[in-house]
Amino acid sequence: MQLKAMANTNIDAAPVGFWVRAGAYIIDILVIGLLLIANVFLGIKAAIPWQYGFIFIGIFISFLYHFLMIGIWGQTIGKMVAGAVVVRDDLNKAGYLKALIRYFGQYLSYLSCDVGYFLAIFNHRRKTLHDYIAGTRVIYKSNIGPVRKGFMVFIACIFFSFSSYVIWFVYKQKLPWLSKKLLSERLISSNVFERIAARDELSKLDKSQTEQTVSDMMRQVGTGAKGNERFATETLAAIGPNATQAVPALISALKSQDFLTRCDAADALAKIGPQGAEAIPALIEALKDDRPIAYSAAQALANMGPQAIPVLNKTVDDYDNSMRRGAIESLGLMGAQAVPSLIHALAQQDSYIRKLAAENLEKIDTPDAREALKTYWTGNRPEDPLSKLEEKSTKQIGPQNKLAKSSNKVMRHRHRRSTSTNQ
Repeated sequence: MQLKAMANTNIDAAPVGFWVRAGAYIIDILVIGLLLIANVFLGIKAAIPWQYGFIFIGIFISFLYHFLMIGIWGQTIGKMVAGAVVVRDDLNKAGYLKALIRYFGQYLSYLSCDVGYFLAIFNHRRKTLHDYIAGTRVIYKSNIGPVRKGFMVFIACIFFSFSSYVIWFVYKQKLPWLSKKLLSERLISSNVFERIAARDELSKLDKSQTEQTVSDMMRQVGTGAKGNERFATETLAAIGPNATQAVPALISALKSQDFLTRCDAADALAKIGPQGAEAIPALIEALKDDRPIAYSAAQALANMGPQAIPVLNKTVDDYDNSMRRGAIESLGLMGAQAVPSLIHALAQQDSYIRKLAAENLEKIDTPDAREALKTYWTGNRPEDPLSKLEEKSTKQIGPQNKLAKSSNKVMRHRHRRSTSTNQ
């Protein structure tokens, strides 16, 4: 039935203006937001990473909302509040096909930087770009009166005012070069955007320009103030190799109660590299920490170079599996120089440790690594290069001293026990 033929039943074919439609649209956004929040609380999950899943579910809810409500009633909740209805150009009911075309046409209105929406201001039927695409228009279903119209316009004005303020705030605060503050002042600013931008600038400066900043950040570590410690370690990580004087402070930060502080401290030590060798024992202990921190510690140990290999070899023979796993990962990141140590790890009794060592040898792929893997995959244990070196170093001493100097922690423990018993 045509709406035009129902003029005597209080149907008003007058077009709905831009501001009233904007108010209705904002109400629809709020409704879709509530549905999305309800979806989160109900625990409905997509079989894809949560960031993309959240966006996908939001688009899907928006599609169902507009498609079904326009297709069935010709109105969304926002349009019901505004007393508006979507109809065809000939004033017939919109239907599902028009609702579908109109929904996807809205994306063209978005992509035109919202120019498609503002078209409603410049034509007498108040049609937007997606109305032209779908062949629809929005009219008043009944006379809603000036109070309801005023309410819809008020909602639209509040929304546009708030949006304008947010855009201005982000623009002003995220562009620190508009400010003439010194870098040192911006680093301690209460404005988070200003602090982050200032920290990024530090990575481009040389050591002489960052000495004072490093000293300031060192004083923040160990204060117990979580936010200050976290920002200090982030800043030192950004400074990188120029923050060598902060190594003692970063060692202390590895024992912080705050997870992110420990993680940033390990990252900072990784960027400092071989000049932070005094942190090797602390980084070995950090291998027992939560997985992200353990991996950052492994990367830091790998960046220390050959000086970390003897300590990592001892760690591979440790009782703690998490430390052994971290040590092997660190050796794997070192590349060819760590091949003898990884071949040594293939002789471990723990099958998981052997498997991890084999995986890292496969990544390095040197002739020695391939030869050791070939022997390992046939069910035999390859010749341990570290054992051969140990035999040469202990050639002149007795069997008891060999046990005492063994790299195997179990053997050293047995030697100490037998020695105490004899005494």
